[in-house]
Amino acid sequence: MLITSVFPFMIRTAIIRFIGMEYAGVSSLFTSILQIINLSDLGFESAMTYFLYKPMAEQNEKNKARICSILHMLRRLYLFAGTLILLIGLACMPLIPSLIHGKSYPADLNIYFVYFIYIINSAIPYFIGHYRAALFKADQKGDILNRMGGTTAGIMYICQLVVLVVFTDFYLYTILLSVSNILYAIWLIRETRRHYPEYKAYGWPDSSFIKSFKKQVFAIALSKLRTITRNSFDSVVISTFLGLVWLAKYQNYYQVMQLLIYVVILLRTAVTPSLGNGMATESKDSNYGVLTVYTFIQCAILTVLIGCTINLYQPFITLWVGKKSLLPFSMVILFCIYIFAYGMSDSMGMLRETSGVWWKGRYISIIESISNLILNVLLVRTFGVGGVVFATIITIVCINLPSDIHYIFKYYFERSPRQYIGMLLMYTLTTILSTIVSYLIVSKIAMDGILGFLCKGILSFIVSLTMFLMLQFKNPKLRELLDILKIIRINKTK
Repeated sequence: MLITSVFPFMIRTAIIRFIGMEYAGVSSLFTSILQIINLSDLGFESAMTYFLYKPMAEQNEKNKARICSILHMLRRLYLFAGTLILLIGLACMPLIPSLIHGKSYPADLNIYFVYFIYIINSAIPYFIGHYRAALFKADQKGDILNRMGGTTAGIMYICQLVVLVVFTDFYLYTILLSVSNILYAIWLIRETRRHYPEYKAYGWPDSSFIKSFKKQVFAIALSKLRTITRNSFDSVVISTFLGLVWLAKYQNYYQVMQLLIYVVILLRTAVTPSLGNGMATESKDSNYGVLTVYTFIQCAILTVLIGCTINLYQPFITLWVGKKSLLPFSMVILFCIYIFAYGMSDSMGMLRETSGVWWKGRYISIIESISNLILNVLLVRTFGVGGVVFATIITIVCINLPSDIHYIFKYYFERSPRQYIGMLLMYTLTTILSTIVSYLIVSKIAMDGILGFLCKGILSFIVSLTMFLMLQFKNPKLRELLDILKIIRINKTK
C-alpha cells in the first residue's frame, strides 16, 4: 500500500514541477477514460473468484477438475476482454481533443501517441496471464499478490522518476507504464506454478455453471459500472467543462483522498477472502456478527482518517504543490464526506462480492451511473469542481448505500436492516462530533511548514481516536474487537 500510494505522489510532483500542470491533467484524463473502457472485462474475475471460494475451501478430485475448468474459461474471457478494450480504445481516439476544454493541451505533445500507449498498457494484463490471480484471492493468499504488485510497481515508479527528473521526457514516462504489468505477469506465472502446480487451465464448466455465471457476470458488470465511473466521469466532465489545469488541481486533492481510501481498501482486501470463505462455510448469523465487528473497525478508522483530513488537507497541498494549487476549504469538507460515504458503501460492496447478491437490484447501478453523470454536468456549470464532488456524494448516499443495504439484508441475511442502519447512524454521528472537536482544537495551532504539519497531524490523530473511544466506550463491539486482537496476539506468539 505504501508503494502504490506514496510513489504516485512523487510521480505527480515530478510531472508538475519538471514538465507542467497540464501534463498531469493529460495523465489524469487518459487514466479516467481507460477506467471507463475497462468496463469491457465485465467483472469476470470477481465472478470467477466467487465461484472458486467453495471448491478451494473443500479441495478434492472433483473440485480440482472444476477449478481447472473455471481457470480455462477465465483465461478465454480475459483474451476476449483485452481485445475488446483495444478495439473500443482505438475507436475513441478521434474524440480525445473534444474532451479537453478549449483543446488547451500542451502544443508540443502528441496526445494521440500518449493515448495509444495508455490503451496498450490497459490491455496488456488480459493477454499475459493475470487471470491466475483469482486462485490466490479465492485461497485467502492475497498477501502474495500484494507483495508481487508492490515490488513490480516500485520498480516501475523508480524508473519513471528517473526519466521525469533526469530526462523530463513524458513519452518515455508513458511507455514505462507497461513495465509493472509485464514483470507482475512473469512473477505471477512463477508463483502459480509453485503454489498451485495441480491447477492447469483446461476443460470447460458444465451448462448449469455457465448459466449461473452469465447471470452473476451481468450483475457484477452493472455493480462495477457505478464504482469505476465515479471518478472517471468526474475527471472527464471537469476536463470537458473546466480544462486540464482545473482537472490537475482536482486530481491533486483526489489523489490525497485516494491515499486515505487505500487504508479502507487494505482492510477490505484483508477481510474479503475470509468473509468469502465464511459465506461458503458459516451460518448467516455468524457472518452478520462478522459484519458488525468489521463495520465498527471501519468506522473507527474512518473517524481518525477524517479527523486528520480536515486539519491536514490544505497544509499538505501547500507543502506538496504550493498555494497556487489550493481549492477552497469547502472542498476539504466535501472530500471528508466523500471519504466517509465511500467507506460505508465499501462495506456493502464487499458483501455483494462475497455473498453473490449481485443479481438483485442489478439495475440500480445503471441508475446511479446515469444520475452521477447528469448531476455532474448540471452542477459543474454552477459550482465548478465542488459540484462534481457533491454529485458523487449524492449518488452514493441516496442511491448506492440504501439499495445495497436493502438487497443484502433481504436476500442474504434475511432479516430487517433496521438494527444495522441504526448502527451506521450512530457511527456517523460519532464521526461528525469527533471531527468537529478535532478541528476546533487543532485549528488553534498557528504553526506552518513541516513542523506545524507534524504537530497538527499528531494532535489530530490523538483527538480523533480519543473521541471515538470515549463515545463508543460502552459499545460491546469494542470488547469483541479487543478479544479478537488478543487471540491474534496469542496465535502470533505460538
